[in-house]
Amino acid sequence: RKEKETVPILINFLKSWNSAKRRDAIWALGVIGDERAVKPLMDIVKKGEKHPNFLDALSALSRMKYEGAFPYVVKIAQEPYPKCVVMISELREFAKPECVPLLLKIRNKIDENAPLRRFDRNRIDDAIEYIESLQKSQ
Repeated sequence: RKEKETVPILINFLKSWNSAKRRDAIWALGVIGDERAVKPLMDIVKKGEKHPNFLDALSALSRMKYEGAFPYVVKIAQEPYPKCVVMISELREFAKPECVPLLLKIRNKIDENAPLRRFDRNRIDDAIEYIESLQKSQ
C-alpha cells in the first residue's frame, strides 16, 4: 500500500514546529496503523500532558490498538469530570471488557448541569453497545 511509503515522512513531521502539521501527521499515522509509528508516538505520550500533542498521540495509538497506550487511557479515564470524557473514544477503540466499567464510571461522573451531558452520555452508551456487541460476536 502506498500510504506505508509515507510513514517515515509522517514520522519526520512529528518534529515540526508547526502544530497543525504535527497533529495531522499523528492522525495519519494512527489511521495507517504502521508499527513503525508506535515508538515515536509513545515517545510523545511518555512526555505526558505537558506535550501539546499528548492526546493526539494517545488517540492515534488507541486507534492502532497498541496495548502500551492502554494504561495511559485508563489513567485519564479515571480522572474527575470533565477531563475523563476525552477518553470515551479511546476506550471504544480498545473495546476490551474492562472498558465497560470505566465508561459507566465516566457516565456517572457527568454533571447534570454540564452543557454536553446528553452528547457525552450518548457517546458512552454507543461505546458500551459497540463493545458488548463485539463480545457477543466472539
